[in-house]
Amino acid sequence: MTKYPYSEFVVEASNETILNESGRKWCQWFSELESKNYQSLGLIKLREKVEKEYGLDAKISDTIARAFLGRFTKPKPPIKRNVFDVSVSKTFNYPLDQVFHRASDWIETEQRTQLQKQIKLKQLNCKWLSDNSMVELKFHAKGKSKTQMTILHERLENESDAQIMKNYWKERIPKMIETL
Repeated sequence: MTKYPYSEFVVEASNETILNESGRKWCQWFSELESKNYQSLGLIKLREKVEKEYGLDAKISDTIARAFLGRFTKPKPPIKRNVFDVSVSKTFNYPLDQVFHRASDWIETEQRTQLQKQIKLKQLNCKWLSDNSMVELKFHAKGKSKTQMTILHERLENESDAQIMKNYWKERIPKMIETL
Protein backbone atom coordinates (compact mmCIF):
# COMPACT_ATOMS: atom_id res chain seq x y z
CA MET A 1 0.00 0.00 0.00
CA THR A 2 1.36 3.43 -0.99
CA LYS A 3 1.34 6.07 1.68
CA TYR A 4 0.25 9.56 0.63
CA PRO A 5 0.91 12.80 2.45
CA TYR A 6 -2.78 13.61 2.50
CA SER A 7 -2.45 16.66 4.72
CA GLU A 8 -1.22 18.77 1.80
CA PHE A 9 -4.45 18.57 -0.12
CA VAL A 10 -7.15 17.16 2.16
CA VAL A 11 -8.96 19.94 3.96
CA GLU A 12 -12.43 18.45 4.07
CA ALA A 13 -11.90 15.85 6.80
CA SER A 14 -9.19 14.52 9.09
CA ASN A 15 -7.84 11.00 8.82
CA GLU A 16 -9.85 10.05 11.93
CA THR A 17 -13.07 11.52 10.55
CA ILE A 18 -12.72 9.79 7.19
CA LEU A 19 -11.96 6.47 8.98
CA ASN A 20 -15.07 6.82 11.15
CA GLU A 21 -17.29 7.81 8.20
CA SER A 22 -16.02 5.35 5.59
CA GLY A 23 -14.05 2.63 7.36
CA ARG A 24 -10.79 3.59 5.60
CA LYS A 25 -7.98 6.10 6.11
CA TRP A 26 -7.04 8.60 3.44
CA CYS A 27 -3.97 6.62 2.37
CA GLN A 28 -6.17 3.54 1.87
CA TRP A 29 -8.67 5.52 -0.22
CA PHE A 30 -5.94 6.99 -2.39
CA SER A 31 -4.28 3.60 -2.97
CA GLU A 32 -7.62 1.96 -3.79
CA LEU A 33 -8.84 4.65 -6.18
CA GLU A 34 -5.48 5.05 -7.88
CA SER A 35 -5.17 1.28 -8.44
CA LYS A 36 -8.47 1.49 -10.35
CA ASN A 37 -7.17 4.46 -12.40
CA TYR A 38 -10.02 6.66 -11.19
CA GLN A 39 -7.84 9.78 -11.34
CA SER A 40 -8.98 10.32 -14.92
CA LEU A 41 -12.65 10.48 -13.94
CA GLY A 42 -14.37 13.77 -13.36
CA LEU A 43 -15.70 14.75 -9.96
CA ILE A 44 -19.34 13.75 -10.58
CA LYS A 45 -18.50 10.34 -12.05
CA LEU A 46 -16.00 9.57 -9.30
CA ARG A 47 -18.44 10.63 -6.59
CA GLU A 48 -21.13 8.36 -8.09
CA LYS A 49 -18.71 5.41 -8.33
CA VAL A 50 -17.54 5.79 -4.74
CA GLU A 51 -21.12 6.10 -3.52
CA LYS A 52 -22.34 3.08 -5.49
CA GLU A 53 -19.32 0.74 -5.23
CA TYR A 54 -18.57 1.35 -1.56
CA GLY A 55 -22.09 1.98 -0.27
CA LEU A 56 -21.31 5.41 1.17
CA ASP A 57 -23.60 8.40 1.47
CA ALA A 58 -23.36 11.26 -1.01
CA LYS A 59 -21.61 13.68 1.34
CA ILE A 60 -18.70 11.41 2.28
CA SER A 61 -18.41 10.20 -1.33
CA ASP A 62 -18.10 13.80 -2.43
CA THR A 63 -15.43 14.47 0.21
CA ILE A 64 -13.41 11.44 -0.89
CA ALA A 65 -13.76 12.27 -4.60
CA ARG A 66 -12.70 15.89 -4.11
CA ALA A 67 -9.70 14.98 -1.98
CA PHE A 68 -8.59 12.22 -4.35
CA LEU A 69 -8.88 14.35 -7.49
CA GLY A 70 -7.20 17.24 -5.69
CA ARG A 71 -4.09 15.06 -5.45
CA PHE A 72 -3.84 14.99 -9.24
CA THR A 73 -4.91 18.52 -9.99
CA LYS A 74 -2.11 21.01 -9.78
CA PRO A 75 -3.34 24.38 -8.64
CA LYS A 76 -2.57 27.16 -11.06
CA PRO A 77 -0.05 29.54 -9.61
CA PRO A 78 -1.43 33.02 -9.17
CA ILE A 79 -0.42 35.41 -11.87
CA LYS A 80 1.96 37.73 -10.18
CA ARG A 81 2.33 40.88 -12.09
CA ASN A 82 4.22 43.85 -10.83
CA VAL A 83 2.26 46.99 -11.47
CA PHE A 84 3.08 50.52 -10.52
CA ASP A 85 0.86 53.44 -9.56
CA VAL A 86 1.71 57.14 -9.41
CA SER A 87 -0.16 59.99 -7.82
CA VAL A 88 0.22 63.72 -8.42
CA SER A 89 -1.91 66.52 -7.00
CA LYS A 90 -2.12 70.28 -7.29
CA THR A 91 -4.31 72.95 -5.74
CA PHE A 92 -5.69 75.69 -7.98
CA ASN A 93 -7.09 79.10 -7.10
CA TYR A 94 -10.30 78.41 -9.01
CA PRO A 95 -13.71 77.07 -7.95
CA LEU A 96 -14.38 73.35 -8.16
CA ASP A 97 -16.76 73.49 -11.12
CA GLN A 98 -14.28 75.43 -13.27
CA VAL A 99 -11.39 73.05 -12.56
CA PHE A 100 -13.57 70.00 -13.12
CA HIS A 101 -14.96 71.26 -16.46
CA ARG A 102 -11.55 72.32 -17.74
CA ALA A 103 -9.99 68.95 -16.85
CA SER A 104 -12.97 67.19 -18.44
CA ASP A 105 -12.54 69.24 -21.64
CA TRP A 106 -8.83 68.41 -21.71
CA ILE A 107 -9.59 64.68 -21.37
CA GLU A 108 -11.97 64.87 -24.35
CA THR A 109 -9.66 66.85 -26.64
CA GLU A 110 -6.29 65.32 -25.75
CA GLN A 111 -7.09 61.93 -27.34
CA ARG A 112 -4.64 60.09 -25.09
CA THR A 113 -7.39 58.87 -22.84
CA GLN A 114 -10.85 57.42 -23.13
CA LEU A 115 -13.38 58.53 -20.55
CA GLN A 116 -14.84 55.49 -18.77
CA LYS A 117 -16.85 57.06 -15.96
CA GLN A 118 -17.70 60.55 -14.72
CA ILE A 119 -18.99 61.52 -11.31
CA LYS A 120 -20.08 65.13 -11.64
CA LEU A 121 -17.68 67.55 -9.92
CA LYS A 122 -15.93 64.69 -8.10
CA GLN A 123 -14.15 62.23 -10.35
CA LEU A 124 -13.19 61.25 -13.90
CA ASN A 125 -12.06 57.69 -14.66
CA CYS A 126 -10.21 57.10 -17.91
CA LYS A 127 -8.28 54.47 -19.80
CA TRP A 128 -4.83 55.56 -20.99
CA LEU A 129 -4.92 54.44 -24.61
CA SER A 130 -1.25 53.65 -25.22
CA ASP A 131 -1.05 50.89 -22.60
CA ASN A 132 -4.60 50.45 -21.20
CA SER A 133 -3.51 51.66 -17.77
CA MET A 134 -6.08 53.55 -15.74
CA VAL A 135 -6.16 57.26 -14.91
CA GLU A 136 -8.37 58.61 -12.15
CA LEU A 137 -8.81 62.34 -11.63
CA LYS A 138 -10.36 63.40 -8.32
CA PHE A 139 -11.50 66.88 -7.38
CA HIS A 140 -11.88 68.31 -3.90
CA ALA A 141 -13.08 71.83 -3.02
CA LYS A 142 -10.79 73.64 -0.60
CA GLY A 143 -13.19 76.49 0.04
CA LYS A 144 -15.18 78.52 -2.48
CA SER A 145 -12.28 79.51 -4.70
CA LYS A 146 -9.72 76.73 -4.30
CA THR A 147 -9.75 73.21 -5.73
CA GLN A 148 -7.39 70.31 -5.30
CA MET A 149 -7.04 67.96 -8.25
CA THR A 150 -5.38 64.59 -7.74
CA ILE A 151 -4.41 62.29 -10.58
CA LEU A 152 -3.83 58.61 -9.85
CA HIS A 153 -2.33 56.71 -12.77
CA GLU A 154 -2.61 52.97 -12.04
CA ARG A 155 -1.44 49.68 -13.51
CA LEU A 156 1.71 50.91 -15.16
CA GLU A 157 3.91 48.09 -16.40
CA ASN A 158 7.25 49.05 -14.89
CA GLU A 159 9.06 51.52 -12.70
CA SER A 160 10.43 53.42 -15.67
CA ASP A 161 6.94 54.01 -17.09
CA ALA A 162 5.76 55.08 -13.65
CA GLN A 163 8.50 57.70 -13.38
CA ILE A 164 7.81 58.97 -16.90
CA MET A 165 4.10 59.33 -16.18
CA LYS A 166 4.71 60.99 -12.82
CA ASN A 167 6.84 63.63 -14.56
CA TYR A 168 4.27 63.92 -17.35
CA TRP A 169 1.43 64.59 -14.92
CA LYS A 170 3.47 67.07 -12.86
CA GLU A 171 4.05 69.06 -16.03
CA ARG A 172 0.58 68.52 -17.51
CA ILE A 173 -1.68 69.36 -14.57
CA PRO A 174 -0.98 73.11 -14.61
CA LYS A 175 -1.33 73.22 -18.41
CA MET A 176 -4.74 71.52 -18.21
CA ILE A 177 -6.12 74.37 -16.16
CA GLU A 178 -4.03 77.32 -17.40
CA THR A 179 -6.75 78.60 -19.74
CA LEU A 180 -8.97 79.57 -16.82
